[in-house]
Amino acid sequence: MKNRVLLLPEQMEEIVAMMKLTKVIREYRRLQAIYLYGTNQPLEEIMRLTHLGNSTISGLYCRYQLIGLKCIPDAKRSGRPKRLTSKQEAQLRDAVLNKTPVDVGFAADFDWTAGLAAAYIKKEYGYEYSIKGVTLIFKRLNLTFTRPTYMLAKADFEKQEQFRKEFKMIKKSWKTTKSNMFFSATNL
Repeated sequence: MKNRVLLLPEQMEEIVAMMKLTKVIREYRRLQAIYLYGTNQPLEEIMRLTHLGNSTISGLYCRYQLIGLKCIPDAKRSGRPKRLTSKQEAQLRDAVLNKTPVDVGFAADFDWTAGLAAAYIKKEYGYEYSIKGVTLIFKRLNLTFTRPTYMLAKADFEKQEQFRKEFKMIKKSWKTTKSNMFFSATNL
């Protein structure tokens, strides 16, 4: 078996400091494996504690010796390419912001939902999206979900205003009564 190159005290301090700072479990396990390997712990024990394989642990340690702590974070992943072009996304955003589903040929729905947007994308661009996929597109387009607030067409504004004033007075009198009850109970 090859002799390990052990960690220097300043390297151990650096690794321990990073272990305290990281909030990503994968990075913590990698740091832990490097630390334990560099302090000459048995490989089987390191594998048991970190749930990493033999070759992963030795590979991590070698990379750490070559490039330092840059080997710890995951590399950026590009993910799946977008299916909608930027122009199509702009058209979708415009439709959601400025038109109702009725305006673009759907039944009497007045509010956009992720399901309706998925149907719109299928109809206009031929791509099928799940509800979750549409919500991710909306997030990327800086669109947020809100519940619509409806105004009653026949509502009497003056009666509503009168109710609000009366309700505020009731709340104030309740708070006063409640606080008086507290003080009268403590004075007994």
